[in-house]
Amino acid sequence: MSEEEFKVQYINFSPDNDEATRIRLLASNLYYLAPNDSTVKITIEKEGSNIHSILEVQSAYLQILESDSSETLLDSLAFSQKKVISELNNWKNRRFNNLATEKTICSRRDGRSV
Repeated sequence: MSEEEFKVQYINFSPDNDEATRIRLLASNLYYLAPNDSTVKITIEKEGSNIHSILEVQSAYLQILESDSSETLLDSLAFSQKKVISELNNWKNRRFNNLATEKTICSRRDGRSV
């Protein structure tokens, strides 16, 4: 995973090592669930006692943007993560719907239909 595919931005605070590791793991999981050409961006901002998280997944095929605010970092991320994973799963279920309903035609070398 290159820096172009994955970015985490912290505003007004620095996470401890455990939080930073969990956030990178979350981004990695989202990246591997997303389409091949995706980029994942997580922005976390502390405003007073609230933590606001924004999770973005972008590709040529879809754009997902989910956000949440909570008093704890992990609660804020967990809610947004569930939404993003749900959207990714919906996209995966829809992307082959047209192919599944189309009639497949096979032909032999001599040009006759099978």
